Amino acid sequence: MDSNFTSGSFGEIVVGFSKFHDYQPIPHHGSGYCKLYTVISGERKLFLKAVNGGSGCGAENLARLQREYKLLERLYGNEYIVRCIGWRNDAEVGPCIVMEYVDGMRLNDYFATKPSAKERKRILLELLDALEFIHDRQVVHNDLKLENILITNNGHSLKLIDFGYADSDANLDKATGGTKAFAAPELLQQEKTDCSSDIYSLGFIIKALFPHRYKLIAAKCLRKNPQKRYARVSEIRKAIHRRDVAKWLCLITLLLVLMIWNWLPQNCIENTEIQPVAQND
Repeated sequence: MDSNFTSGSFGEIVVGFSKFHDYQPIPHHGSGYCKLYTVISGERKLFLKAVNGGSGCGAENLARLQREYKLLERLYGNEYIVRCIGWRNDAEVGPCIVMEYVDGMRLNDYFATKPSAKERKRILLELLDALEFIHDRQVVHNDLKLENILITNNGHSLKLIDFGYADSDANLDKATGGTKAFAAPELLQQEKTDCSSDIYSLGFIIKALFPHRYKLIAAKCLRKNPQKRYARVSEIRKAIHRRDVAKWLCLITLLLVLMIWNWLPQNCIENTEIQPVAQND
C-alpha cells in the first residue's frame, strides 16, 4: 500500500485504492476552504475533498480539513452518512479526505421527480437515523440543508454529506458557519451550539418534505428558543409516529361512523311497527 495513504481505523478497506487517475474537479459553491474532485481507482470512482491552498489560508484550511476527517472517522458505519475511506497526501491535489462516491442527486433536485408520500417519509426516517447516529457520538452537523442531503440513483437511499462545519465537544478548534437560510439563531450569533441546532435546521427539511402533514412538528423544531424545541431526534420520531397513528384512527373512526349511519335508518324502518291510530267514537 502507498505510504501516503493512511487508513485510520478502517484497516483493509483502503487496500487496492492507492493509485488514482482521471482527476475531475467538481464545481463547489460552499465554503472556500476545500476543493472537490472525483477520481478513478481501479474500476471504482471515489470522491476527494482537498485543501484549497490558493485561498490565502492554507494552514487554517488544512487544520479544518483534518478536523473534518477526524469527525468522519468517528461516524464511520452508518449507511445514511457518506463513508470516509481515509486520509491521503496526494501527489496531484495535496492533502485530502478520500470518500465513497455517491451517484445521486441533491434532495432539492429529487423533489422534481415527484416522489410519493411513502417515499418522502422513508427519506425523512433515514435522515432521522443519520442525525441520531451523529448526535449519539456528540457530533453536531451545523450545516443541515437540502443541498447536503443526497438521494442515490440506485435505491433512492439517503446520504448525509459535508461535515465541514460539524462540531464536537472533543474539538478545541471549533469552526462556525453554516447556511444562513437554514441555520439556528444561536449558530448565526456564534453562541454555543448543540444537537438542538441541527433540530432547528431539520424543521426546514420536514417542511420541504411535508408542507402540511407534519407542520406542527416542524414548527416545534423551528422555535427560536432552543429549550422549546425537541430535545433529541428520538422525540421527533415518536411525534411523527403518534401523528400518523392518530390520522389512521381518525380515518377508521370516520369509516365506522359512516357504516353505522348507513345501517341505522334501514334497520330502524324494518324494525319499526306501525301502530294503528285510535279513533274516538
